[in-house]
Amino acid sequence: EETLLDSVDKLKQLTRAYFDFGIQNAELYEIMFTRNTPKFSDYLGTRLEPAAIIEKQAAIRVLDLTGNLIHRIMSVHSEPPLEEARYRAIYHWTSLHGIVSLYNSRVSQEAIDVTEETIEKLTDDLLLPFMAELNRTTR
Repeated sequence: EETLLDSVDKLKQLTRAYFDFGIQNAELYEIMFTRNTPKFSDYLGTRLEPAAIIEKQAAIRVLDLTGNLIHRIMSVHSEPPLEEARYRAIYHWTSLHGIVSLYNSRVSQEAIDVTEETIEKLTDDLLLPFMAELNRTTR
């Protein structure tokens, strides 16, 4: 049985993997998440629709994985609606995207000295709401 600590640790690993992918593949990340590129709905009714469905389903699986982890963490004290966990997954993702985008554009480096410790703290701080759940169960 997966514990709350396991779920928080998995969320931390997902968060760090996303960040590492984003900075190690900055140009691909920009194409995937920043540029206005065609999306699933743009391919409806075309010969590329089947490929677009596969891509969209893969993206939704990642969002669902994150949402399910967050739901497990939130469920320790109550049974929140899945919609709330999904909202928090989107919120987490947008926050993480902001960190990656500011790093890749070098805007954050203009403001502060971005070190490995800074990156670790930024990604750890994204987990603070979920760590609060963990702390509530260990008291």
